[in-house]
Amino acid sequence: NPEADKEQWNRNRIWRQSLTLRTNNAISKLYNYQKFNKGYVQEIETGKAVDISKCPYLVVVDIDIDKKLDEQQRKVIHDELLQQLNNDKSLKVGLVQTAHGGIHIYCHMNDYKLRQNSMTGIIKSLESNPLNTRYGVDVFACVTPYNEESKEKTLRWVVLPESIVKDNDSDVELQYTNLNKMRNISKLSSIKKVFQTLKFDINLILSDG
Repeated sequence: NPEADKEQWNRNRIWRQSLTLRTNNAISKLYNYQKFNKGYVQEIETGKAVDISKCPYLVVVDIDIDKKLDEQQRKVIHDELLQQLNNDKSLKVGLVQTAHGGIHIYCHMNDYKLRQNSMTGIIKSLESNPLNTRYGVDVFACVTPYNEESKEKTLRWVVLPESIVKDNDSDVELQYTNLNKMRNISKLSSIKKVFQTLKFDINLILSDG
């Protein structure tokens, strides 16, 4: 099938690129400590975000640690997750610590068919569920490439490292931190490998079609 061969060739070409190359044309400036670009320039530039819908085959797994926990408990969960990811020496992903101590994991979609660009709450932080270690998981991916007509559905900003945002409740400035020199990483591991490493169920994000 020539179409499939062409797609596979293109997918592999992109897979071999560094994260910098894969995201370069999809980055916007952020202003006034916000997490998304409102479409116009404002007075204080405080960071950058990447629109995942403009980055073919890129996936970001966003792990959000329950803010109801105290800082010490959150740190324990954060460190356990990082340890799981770092223990697998064959895993190649970009890692970012988010403003509230969560983790963004940049990986490759490969040929998996995912449901949509924004898959929020695929794992929820439920106090009642003893198996859940008190974090939520969202997955953002370039399933439907960006287009003007349906940009509300396709657009998906992810805040990049070195950006500063403000906590809504306390007005404290918080930073996104690059945990592993992610910009130079190429040949990212697949979303399936990331899910296996974290013992998440890949069926939560696969499309039925």
